[in-house]
Amino acid sequence: MIRPVKRARVTIGDLKIGPSRFVKGATHLTVQSIVLEGDIAINGCGQPQDGQQCPGNSGGNYIDLYNLDVRGPYGYGCVSCDHVSLVNSRIGPLSYGNPCNGSAHPEVQNAYDAIIGSKLKRSHDLLFDGDTFENFSRCTSSDHTECLQVEPADNLTIRNSVFRRCDTMVINFANDLAGDSKSAAGYAAPNNILIENNFLDEAMDHSGGPTYYALNIRECTNCTIRYNSWLQEPRMPNGEVSLNNRFIGNLGPMSQYNCYSNGVSYSYNVWKGAKCGRTDRRVRDLGFIRSTPGRFNLHLRRNSPGINHGGKTGYPRRDIDGQRRPRGSRADAGADERR
Repeated sequence: MIRPVKRARVTIGDLKIGPSRFVKGATHLTVQSIVLEGDIAINGCGQPQDGQQCPGNSGGNYIDLYNLDVRGPYGYGCVSCDHVSLVNSRIGPLSYGNPCNGSAHPEVQNAYDAIIGSKLKRSHDLLFDGDTFENFSRCTSSDHTECLQVEPADNLTIRNSVFRRCDTMVINFANDLAGDSKSAAGYAAPNNILIENNFLDEAMDHSGGPTYYALNIRECTNCTIRYNSWLQEPRMPNGEVSLNNRFIGNLGPMSQYNCYSNGVSYSYNVWKGAKCGRTDRRVRDLGFIRSTPGRFNLHLRRNSPGINHGGKTGYPRRDIDGQRRPRGSRADAGADERR
């Protein structure tokens, strides 16, 4: 474990766990309560060289990161990593757009594994819990920037987190770099994804170009998106692969044409602009305390239509603030349980 002594403040540059994808990196490491002026870089060994072998334990795994303040332009990078948790941490530059950092943004990637041929070594078993991702801006409309991009990963959970001031898209799940790798479900698409209790901003653009989605998840298998609050509609799984995906108890904008039924079910959502499932509710006003992009407060007003519209079961036991949701009665839709 690496942590400061009591009452000490420690600031470093980058935190590099593994020098590159060609060399086996650290494993079974915990780092907490440190300020990083640079970035987190976690490299699992995907393509060994010079006799370096990575069978079984490839490094870049069983890493626990707690209470970090990460201020670099990329923030967080994970390549073929597994069993990594990032908890109660802030990720991103201290200000939005000054300076802009081109295509720099947090990302989960995958490296080729020379031992098993050309297949990608997929990242898996990742947790983001209680984090804030913010201030990722692009310089021109040709840059590609989000607060978090996943290309792809399996068994991943994002919960209790805030994503704000993100250019282009807020969270982006992409299959572009899946190669010929397959998840346990047998597809290139991400598998076993849980996204719950998050506040998602509307995507922004420092260059004045177009913006897209709070959540882009065009292909997925066994994915659950529940009790989130957002300011911009998501892109549902509407690609070639969409199996056993569920949207439950979310609160935010949605378009009726975006209510795809291919492998997607909907229940107890409160949508501004659509009704996707029988128990969903279509409203004109979501009832957030403040819905200004970049400076939002997605806690519920006392008259929010999301109050008592969640299900009686199937919700996270606590909300984004750690408050208990009621047992045996209707929860509030969205990430906030109003009291």
